[in-house]
Amino acid sequence: MISGRGQKSLTQCVWRALEDAENELTMVMCDLLADQMEELDRLNERLQSLDQQVEQVSHAFATCRHLMVIEGVGVVSATQLYSALGDGRAFQNGRQASAYIGLTPKQYSSGSSANMRGIGRTGQVSLKCALIRDAHAAIRVVGDKQDARSQWLRALVSRVGKTGRPLPWPTKTYALRGRCFAGKRLTVTIFMRSMR
Repeated sequence: MISGRGQKSLTQCVWRALEDAENELTMVMCDLLADQMEELDRLNERLQSLDQQVEQVSHAFATCRHLMVIEGVGVVSATQLYSALGDGRAFQNGRQASAYIGLTPKQYSSGSSANMRGIGRTGQVSLKCALIRDAHAAIRVVGDKQDARSQWLRALVSRVGKTGRPLPWPTKTYALRGRCFAGKRLTVTIFMRSMR
């Protein structure tokens, strides 16, 4: 049995094989495949239930609702940010919050020279990945919008590109949207090459 990528093509392939009486699958194998497909259906239902719970939690907190107003930030990212940072009162400024998450660049210093290279692998990895995905999503949907943030983002991407150099994001967005975390801006520097 050869299936294409993705769950949809896998399920279609397996059900076709199970319905085909002339294939060489034994009854034991057919029973095992049918059990696995039922288990996959149960897992999908559980995932949908968990997604609904996360959405309910995110809409229950004002901070999450404020974060979801930001373009590119979805239910999962807003909930993760809120669970990691709370209302932000524990941090004196956005840089501390970014360092806590693990989004500040690693610094290699010697004497008077300071080199900043990439973000480290420490911190909250799933939250970093979610924020990086949000940044990429916001870059994709900028299009020809003419608001100040979109123009700034287009100029930044044309200047530094989408990969290879550090791209400050969502510093500007959080500065515009605001006071989500106890009146502080969340300053995040994302190195796009970390997505490779």
